[in-house]
Amino acid sequence: MSNPIEKPLQNYFQRLTTLNGVLHVIKSQSEIALSRLKRHESDAAQALPIWYGSRVLLEDIGDIPSDLWRRFRPTEHVFVIHHEDAEEAFADILERINLFIVSQAYEAYETFLFDSVAYLHHSQPATADKRKLKEWANKGNGYPSTVEDWCRYVRGRDTYRGKNNSKLLRWIRNLAPQVEKVENEKQNTLRVNLQDWFAAATEGRHAATHSNGLVKTERVRLLSRQKQAVLRSYFAGVNSPDGYVLHLDTESAGRALQVFHSYAYAIHKSLSIEHDQVPAYASDISQ
Repeated sequence: MSNPIEKPLQNYFQRLTTLNGVLHVIKSQSEIALSRLKRHESDAAQALPIWYGSRVLLEDIGDIPSDLWRRFRPTEHVFVIHHEDAEEAFADILERINLFIVSQAYEAYETFLFDSVAYLHHSQPATADKRKLKEWANKGNGYPSTVEDWCRYVRGRDTYRGKNNSKLLRWIRNLAPQVEKVENEKQNTLRVNLQDWFAAATEGRHAATHSNGLVKTERVRLLSRQKQAVLRSYFAGVNSPDGYVLHLDTESAGRALQVFHSYAYAIHKSLSIEHDQVPAYASDISQ
């Protein structure tokens, strides 16, 4: 691995491959379980109408019993799947898992972006912003020397950490102007504006993490019409009085992972070529 910025890409590809595997294993196993349930549905439903149930038990951790035995008791809250509702329940579970997987891919993509810049600056310190570097050092951080130092530097609030990774992506486009060209829908095979797609993915990740899959109306309105169109095209859902509710099927989640994969490689390739490095897989793709 002679290219110093290849490691962040390989780490990200491995993470995406694992997430993609989990995505399809869970879908496959849920289909098998549902198929078995349907084959024995009538007999099982007559014997016991509830197919699955679970709950989280309550423990009052501040009340230590004299015998030191921990006490647990149920609450009225319970998760239940009835035989007759199993198909709908499985679909809901899969949607929740799909949202989680896409949000994990987003988080890992952030790591890839930060680490790619850090590894580049570590191998070629002259590529770093001299003003930001001086400000960082003057705050008592010193000048970065190791890869770990550079990773901390690029993640600083006053360097490139910011809302929706906008500061970081602007710096990457500055380091490799080819990135912005490839992001244009007329210059990539995906035929989607990747800046718009990333804005839509950001809303998807926020909804999955903070609002149970709901992109709230006020957040939808902040998106341009073009970004809203990309959101609806790439992240399946329905309109509601409260906003846009994501219903991400496995196909949509898999497509999101593929876009993340392609976007990451475009950035890696652009950074590598701009700074006199051979991109990973360059010889494979050229053949």
